Amino acid sequence: MKKIAFILFVLLGFYFPGWGAVVQTPKGQRLTILSGIEEAKSIPPGKTFAFICGKCKGVWMTKVKKESREHLLWFNPGLSQDCPGLCQGSVRSQQTKDRKTLFLCSRCGDQSAFACCGG
Repeated sequence: MKKIAFILFVLLGFYFPGWGAVVQTPKGQRLTILSGIEEAKSIPPGKTFAFICGKCKGVWMTKVKKESREHLLWFNPGLSQDCPGLCQGSVRSQQTKDRKTLFLCSRCGDQSAFACCGG
């Protein structure tokens, strides 16, 4: 799973394409950048969820399980979580008027992080 995250960083070149974009890895895997909690809720069990802070290169990954929906905590606007990188910042989410989710890291800045899922 760490290889997938590394490949994602290389492919994105630290530039985040539009929300909902699909990125294809060299191995043919497709990683989808999620735009909001509704997309995160629709991830089927067994798929990989990743939360990535591009500026400090932090990655948090998990396999989605039916009984445990821990990946949805990243989308809770009332909850701050530790940034998965080395910056020691805290990440919170903010929903825009068009129901997209933006992630704000206290150290790395606005929109430095994003959530994605893959096979």
